[in-house]
Amino acid sequence: MNIPSHPSGLDIHIKDDTWRAGQVEALEIITETFLHTHNVFIGEFPTGTGKSILGLATARLLDIPTVYLTGTKQLQEQIKQMSKENTWCQVLMGRNEYPCTRYRATRYEQRTAEDCDHSENNRCFNFRKCPYKIAKLKALDARVAVLNYSYFLFETTHVGDFSRSNQLIISDECDTLEKSLMSFIEVEVSAW
Repeated sequence: MNIPSHPSGLDIHIKDDTWRAGQVEALEIITETFLHTHNVFIGEFPTGTGKSILGLATARLLDIPTVYLTGTKQLQEQIKQMSKENTWCQVLMGRNEYPCTRYRATRYEQRTAEDCDHSENNRCFNFRKCPYKIAKLKALDARVAVLNYSYFLFETTHVGDFSRSNQLIISDECDTLEKSLMSFIEVEVSAW
């Protein structure tokens, strides 16, 4: 695998534009392992290794459709900064992060795409201008779509838009994955 001498060679933008100690070797191991097994690579790296940079670089080097999963909005924002959200990488937040173009916001209440009730029987005339729909289409077209765990679980289970069989899934912050899974599949039994 031909790894550029600087992260910017993969269109990844960080402050000092240099690989940290061990990152090039880690990228060689990750990409070679993935290319030869076509299966799974699980890496546990210590704090400060630059796991997010390794994840983005792996996606760029393998050049296959990738869903990059995070547990926090902060990491999504960090990846947005590193990729400068070019066409190859698009961050998609949850619906509540995008304003609704159908309903006007009031002084007391901001409506979001989560409030939208657009359907076949209840059409929204601003649907094509919806910031959420635009962001989702960009993420679906990008080589790397950056989503949070909760959004990915909902989308793949109910909608199916990010359920591609030929994609790479990078799971960053795996320590938060269990909590996301458990809250997604929890069953609540009420007195009723």
